[in-house]
Amino acid sequence: MRVVRYSKTGFKPRYQNHHLKYILFELTSFDEKDIKPPYRRYIRQYIHESHEKLVKLYTENFDDFRYGIWCFKEGYSIGPELNHLREAKPRFVADLDENAEVYDVNLHEMFKLKDYPYGAMYVPKRSLKSLNNVHRETKKNKANTA
Repeated sequence: MRVVRYSKTGFKPRYQNHHLKYILFELTSFDEKDIKPPYRRYIRQYIHESHEKLVKLYTENFDDFRYGIWCFKEGYSIGPELNHLREAKPRFVADLDENAEVYDVNLHEMFKLKDYPYGAMYVPKRSLKSLNNVHRETKKNKANTA
């Protein structure tokens, strides 16, 4: 399946220090005692269940969250999704095995790429081993493939 990445480094995995802060908070600093009334019991139960689910995912797959990339399925990277970029970045395109494991943008669930229902995703370093046909897309070679 074709994936697109806007970056000066192409598909080179990057250390995810910003996102690791939130994962480490969930694993070490989250305290259910901080969830006090006026939250209703069912809201506290939902938060508890969500936390338990995330702890399981993060502990089983912690190494996945250290190095990886953020990218899009081809056809999903339009305007609003790119608003967070401070400057124009080169566009890289590649083929990623449809059985590669990816995470949703909130890092709350793991999917096989073929089953992933959204456009933007996080791809861990281990899944990048199945990348093929990586190239930087320019206006010239984009016109030749259209």
